[in-house]
Amino acid sequence: MTFETVTRYILRCDDCGRRYRKAYDPKGPTLGTMKQRLLWEARSDNWQITDTRQCCPNHWHVKCALCGRTADMTLHRLIQAGWADADPHPMPPSKCGDGRHWLAYAVRLACPECSLRLDLMDWLADRILAADDDLKAWDLSRAADLMLDAYETGDTDSGLVARALGAVTVMTPERRRLIDMAAADGNRFNPGQGESEFRRFDRDIRRRLREASCAA
Repeated sequence: MTFETVTRYILRCDDCGRRYRKAYDPKGPTLGTMKQRLLWEARSDNWQITDTRQCCPNHWHVKCALCGRTADMTLHRLIQAGWADADPHPMPPSKCGDGRHWLAYAVRLACPECSLRLDLMDWLADRILAADDDLKAWDLSRAADLMLDAYETGDTDSGLVARALGAVTVMTPERRRLIDMAAADGNRFNPGQGESEFRRFDRDIRRRLREASCAA
């Protein structure tokens, strides 16, 4: 009968000491490889893994990459509050579609307010920027700020996009045409065809603002 001493590596939460469900014997080529594999699998199970912190899904510590706001809460509450990836990047295919995994793989996070602003900029870029290469990033950012301010104060209508762009740009014939396009999209509503793109977007932004205010 032979007895052999085996070392096992266990990952625990830095905050509560919760043990990760898996443990590994050092059977790999190197000790570093085994530890790295354990960290990788923990992150795929929604643990927060950084260079300085390893926390279970109940103890996430995040900081907005844009405004510096911090939060300490469960991963589920972060998702509900509207925290999002500030720097989209490819994810493992098996994790796509799961909001928890999507946030777990994010490198830079944005708070609910900043993520709304990023979404406004993305939507404006999709609708307007592709047709007008002269619309600078500063214009886009300023227009998004004006739109977010309007939503937060409740002063919104179908002409919001046109007003936001008109307030930050120098008028040219091409720019005026694009603003007219934005206004037409916001005003168009045909019950037979369904809602316009702006109205769908408007409803989504209002819903997210309500959820953010409730979470706060």
